[in-house]
Amino acid sequence: MARAFGKGELNEAGRTSLRHVGRMMAFDILIFNYDRLPCVFQNGGNTENVMIADDGSVVAIDSMISGFDIHSNPAARQQFDAFLKRAGALLAATLAAPTTPLAEFSAVRELLLKGRGDESSEAYCPPLAYDIGDEGVCEIQSGFLSCLRDFDHIPARAFEQLPRLVQAFLGEDGCARRPRLGTDRAAAPRARGHRPA
Repeated sequence: MARAFGKGELNEAGRTSLRHVGRMMAFDILIFNYDRLPCVFQNGGNTENVMIADDGSVVAIDSMISGFDIHSNPAARQQFDAFLKRAGALLAATLAAPTTPLAEFSAVRELLLKGRGDESSEAYCPPLAYDIGDEGVCEIQSGFLSCLRDFDHIPARAFEQLPRLVQAFLGEDGCARRPRLGTDRAAAPRARGHRPA
């Protein structure tokens, strides 16, 4: 890790890598990929789905799009609404204080420093004993916001077409014989009016 981020203090390559981690976190929120890093998801994530090479490059693996069946499942509707509330609150907090380390992003700092779980756990992340500090957390937040700004340049019609494209990819019977993406889910960030500054 010292080679990837710098010894004692972050190097430029380390700052760039952490901004890439932040961009990945924003993308994971957009597609509701809860199986990578904790952020607005109510789990510890799966750190095996993100790799940081010795040169500091960030590699996201096992990306997935998840959705909520909000029309026929009341519990899913509640989960979806709670997720939107957490995601909206994170966006608002990050926009309001981009240089103040937020807990949702500090979770990555904690993972790098202390790890999570034990070797018997499927979600085990060994402690790397590397502290990115508040500066590193702010770099993650900077990457998060830059990705959201990029989302804002995507035409609304692209989001409107996403459910149809995903359904075409999955086929008529969907993945595992059930739909994985509801049409309301894909358009949610724009429908709620969240527009990064």
